[in-house]
Amino acid sequence: MVGHMTRPVCILAILLAALPAAAASTKKAPEPAKEAAAEPAPAKKKTGAPTAPPPRKQEGPSGVKPKDGTCPPNLVLTPRGTLMRAGMGLNFAVFHLMQEDRCLPRILQSADGNWTMLEFEQGRAGWVQAGGEPLSFGEAPPLPEGNPQFEVLLTETTLGHVEPSLISPVVGVVKEGVKLQVHVVSGDGLMYLVSSEGVSQGWVLKGMVRREGETEARAAGSGAWAPPPLPADQLPKGSVDAMAP
Repeated sequence: MVGHMTRPVCILAILLAALPAAAASTKKAPEPAKEAAAEPAPAKKKTGAPTAPPPRKQEGPSGVKPKDGTCPPNLVLTPRGTLMRAGMGLNFAVFHLMQEDRCLPRILQSADGNWTMLEFEQGRAGWVQAGGEPLSFGEAPPLPEGNPQFEVLLTETTLGHVEPSLISPVVGVVKEGVKLQVHVVSGDGLMYLVSSEGVSQGWVLKGMVRREGETEARAAGSGAWAPPPLPADQLPKGSVDAMAP
């Protein structure tokens, strides 16, 4: 009897001994520790495709200085005193006056060959008359003592002359829009000795200026504020009326 009961007891003991191991095997394995979240890398700035620097504006005089009085084949010798105009004709405004001898590039030429457009500065060009004589330069005439008589506005770029004569040497170019002080009126009433900021600019043609408040420049001698014109036999040499046909 005892022998028959020991076998079940042994089996039960084996089963009971196996229960802790089975229970241990059913427990979940501990999860591995999560790594600390890495900080996000700073976002890179979008630079896009590299851009080329803006084109540099060309400045300064055009052409080159002549060598031994000659120029390269592709350039035109332009002497000091050459007068350039805004168009093909003597009726066009003064645009530039050459201050030195220079070899300039030719841009255009009129069909009859009488006028040539030359570039004297980067992006700027004027018309030169073929066969035209260069102007001569002179010193600006001194201003008289005392205050100027009145003030005018230059309506068109023009030349200042050493004397009240269009054939006298030039002082230089007087730019359009400049306010001028009139110190002396010529004997024929057609030219003014003017200054700008106290500096003499020479004699300019009256038809190139107007007084403040006038809507347009008056014809020479037509204004009540100008002296009457002189008789023809008393006109100074080189005056506008004396040069008229």
